Amino acid sequence: MSEAKKKNESYSKISYGKILFKNNEKSNEEASKNQSQKIKPESIKKKKLKRKKTKSEIKLNKKIAELKKEIDEKNNQLDEKNNQLNDYIDTLQRKQAEFENYKKRILREQSKSKTLANMDLIKKLLPILDDLEKVIISKENKDEVKAIIDGIDIIYKEFDKILNKEGVKEVYPEGEMFDPRYHHALMQFESDEHEEGTVLEVLQKGYLLNDRLLRPATVKVSKKPDKS
Repeated sequence: MSEAKKKNESYSKISYGKILFKNNEKSNEEASKNQSQKIKPESIKKKKLKRKKTKSEIKLNKKIAELKKEIDEKNNQLDEKNNQLNDYIDTLQRKQAEFENYKKRILREQSKSKTLANMDLIKKLLPILDDLEKVIISKENKDEVKAIIDGIDIIYKEFDKILNKEGVKEVYPEGEMFDPRYHHALMQFESDEHEEGTVLEVLQKGYLLNDRLLRPATVKVSKKPDKS
């Protein structure tokens, strides 16, 4: 091989190597450029995350946190009030049921007491009924007015005795001053001999039961004469 030909081959190899090196260098630059382009959005994102909050944002977040805390406290208070309300409703319902039971029990006891009281009173009046029956029999067997009168007088006294034991008192205000609490004036009569408002006559007796008025006494009352 000639010397000139060797030099040409050597030159060709060197030129080809330079071209490969340049191409490889260019490829590396493009790859580095692409890699930098891919990394850039992540870097921007990290920069955005690392951005400091402004005073307005900090103040707003603080206010939101305070409002959330206040809402939680109000909700807790509301739950507590609802629980108290439910307790009050339950207590009221129990008290209402207890009162209804108490009222029914009182009514039963009153009815029972009334029945027992009536039984006791009737039991005490039975002897008077027996005496009246005896008077009727006496009238059929005898024609004696005095015996009948005496029998009625005995019955009256016995009846009066029973009423006195039960706390019954007569209201017989003849000669006393008229008292509208215990007397009922059926008529008035002019009189110079008596002070105005004096009870002149008892037309019907009144009665008290343990100092409570059963029936007012019906009376005739004096008044001043009309001088016209």
